[in-house]
Amino acid sequence: EIFTGVKKGDKRVFIINGRVKGAIKRIPSKNSILSNLSQGGKAFKTTLNSRELKISNYVAKKLKQQNIFFAGIDLVSNHLIGDINVTSPTGLKNHYDLTGVNLAVDFWDTLEKLKKPSVSPLEFNLIESAAGTLGSPGIVIIAPQITTIN
Repeated sequence: EIFTGVKKGDKRVFIINGRVKGAIKRIPSKNSILSNLSQGGKAFKTTLNSRELKISNYVAKKLKQQNIFFAGIDLVSNHLIGDINVTSPTGLKNHYDLTGVNLAVDFWDTLEKLKKPSVSPLEFNLIESAAGTLGSPGIVIIAPQITTIN
C-alpha cells in the first residue's frame, strides 16, 4: 500500500515546537517516485485527514520531548514513512505560496517567545542577522546537539 502510494505523492507536515502547523502535498514528476521538490516534484495545497493528524500530533509530541524545535515529516498513504527531517525541512516557501500562511514568521515568533536568559542579546541578534541574509522568509536552525529518534 505504501509503495503504490508513493507514485501518488506524499505529504510534508511542518512541526514547530511540538505543534503541527501546516502541510503540503508533493507529487512526483512523471516517471518518477521522488516527490522531493528539488527532484522535480510539485507542491499542492492539502489538508491532513484524521489519521494523518493523529500520527503528526504524536510525532510532534515526541519531537518536543527530544527538544527538536522544527521538523518536517513525510506521510505516504496515511503512514509515516520514517522520514523525519530536522536539518532542512524544505517546503515553507511552497506552503506560503499555496496558503498565504507564512510559517517562517510563526517559527520566529515562537522562537522569540522561548528566548532564554542563557542566550545573550548579542547572540540572539546575531541569529536574527544571519536569518536576514537568507532573504524572506529566512530560516536558520541552530542545533547544539544531534538527536536520534529510535
